[in-house]
Amino acid sequence: MSSNFRFLFIAVLSISTAFAGKPKKGYIDEDDAPGIFNDKVLHEIHINFYQKEIWDELMEDKHIRDSTQETNYRLAEVIVDKVFYDSTGIRLKGQSSFDYSTTPKKSIKIDFDEIDRGVKHQGERKLNLLNVFKDPSFIREKLYFDVMDVMACPIPKSSYAKVYINGKYWGLYMVVQQIDKHYLDDRFDNNEGNLYKGQPQPTMKWEGERVSEYLRRYIKKHDGGGDGYGDLMGLMAAISKPGLHMEDPMAYQIRLDRILNTHDMMKAWAVNNYLVNIDAYNMKLRHNFYLYKNPGSGKFEWITYDGNYAFLAWSRDLPLKNGINFDILYVDPKNEGSLQGHMFQNPYYREEYLDIMYTLVNAAVIDTLQRKAEGYRNLIREAVYEDPHKFFTNEDFEANYAKTLGNPEIEGQFYPGVFAFLFERREAVIRQLQDLGYTFTD
Repeated sequence: MSSNFRFLFIAVLSISTAFAGKPKKGYIDEDDAPGIFNDKVLHEIHINFYQKEIWDELMEDKHIRDSTQETNYRLAEVIVDKVFYDSTGIRLKGQSSFDYSTTPKKSIKIDFDEIDRGVKHQGERKLNLLNVFKDPSFIREKLYFDVMDVMACPIPKSSYAKVYINGKYWGLYMVVQQIDKHYLDDRFDNNEGNLYKGQPQPTMKWEGERVSEYLRRYIKKHDGGGDGYGDLMGLMAAISKPGLHMEDPMAYQIRLDRILNTHDMMKAWAVNNYLVNIDAYNMKLRHNFYLYKNPGSGKFEWITYDGNYAFLAWSRDLPLKNGINFDILYVDPKNEGSLQGHMFQNPYYREEYLDIMYTLVNAAVIDTLQRKAEGYRNLIREAVYEDPHKFFTNEDFEANYAKTLGNPEIEGQFYPGVFAFLFERREAVIRQLQDLGYTFTD
C-alpha cells in the first residue's frame, strides 16, 4: 500500500466504520439489486473518489505497476446498481487497451475488500470494467464469451454497465468476472486446488527440474494448499518430458487425459480459431489462460479469458481475406514443441479437435449470436451514443454490425463487420473441413 493510499485510508476510516454492515440511507441491499452479471440489464456503477483531482495519480500508479509490479489502489466510494460501498479500492488496468487507447476511457479494476476485508458485491470480491477497446460494434467480446458458454467452456461471466466517475458519465463498459477463488467456487464448486495464470512467458512444456523456470513463466494466483509448483511441473512433464514414451500416440493421450481436461481445452482452442481471436495461446500470442488443478476431477482445467480481439478485431499480420481463411490447424512456430504442437501431431487429439470444430460450425451458433447481438445493441445503444470517451462514432457503432470499416487490405487498419465476417469465416472453415474429409448437408 502506497504512502498516499495509507493517508487516504486513515482519513476516511471513520466514514468506513459508520456504514459498515448496513446500506446507506437512500440505497438498497445487494440482495435487492439485479445480479451484476445479468446481461439483460444495463447496470450503473458510480465511482466517487475522495480526492477531487485523482486521474494523474491513477495513471502514475498504473505505470509503477507495469514497471515494478507494485500495486496501489485509490480509495473511493462505489455504488453498484444503487448498492453503496464507502471504502473500495480502484486502479486502472489493461495492456494494449491501456497503452493504445486514445481517450481517458481506461479499463478499471474494483476491489471491494482492499480496505474492508471480507466485503463483496453479490459474492464478488473484484470486478473488471473493460473499456471495449478496438471494437466499433461494442459486442465482439460479449459474443465471444457467449460462444464459449454455448460450448460449455469455463469462462468469466459478463455484462454491460454505464460507468460514472465523480458524477460524470465516463462511458459504457463491459463488466467481467474476476478469475479468483470465488470464481472457482462458482464454476467448479470448490477452490481447494492451485490456480495458475499463464503469464508472463508460458511455454506449456517441460522446462526441467528447476522450479525457478516455472516461477518466471506462470503466476500462482490462488494457493489451494498444494505442493508449491509441483502439480504444474507434473503437468508439464506429462506434456513433453523426455523419456515418457511419447512415440506411442495412444499412450500419450491416456497419460495426458489423466491430468488435464483436454476436451474442454480444445473446445476453447476451436472457438479462438473459429472467431480468429489471435490474442490466445493456440493462436499468435501465448497467453490469456489460467490452469486450475481441480480436486473434484483430479485434472487441470483450462480457463479462457480476454476475447477483445475476437472476430479479427486485431488483424496484425492478417489482411481480411487471410483472416477469413485462417488455417483451422494453425500452430504458431513457438508452439511446435509445446502442448499444442504435440496434441496436433497426435492423430487422436487432432481428430478430436477437428470433430469439435465440425460441431461448432454445424451448431446454430450464428442464429443464436444474431439474436443475442440484437438484444445487446438495443440494450446499449443509448449508452453508446452518450459515451463521451468512446473510440469510434455512433455511425461506426451502427455500421460495424455488418459492414467492415477501414481498409481490409492493410493489416491493422480495418474492423470487420461482425456478422459479415462470421458468415464468411464459417464458409471458409467448412471448406477446410471438407478438404480433410468431412461432409456437410444443405
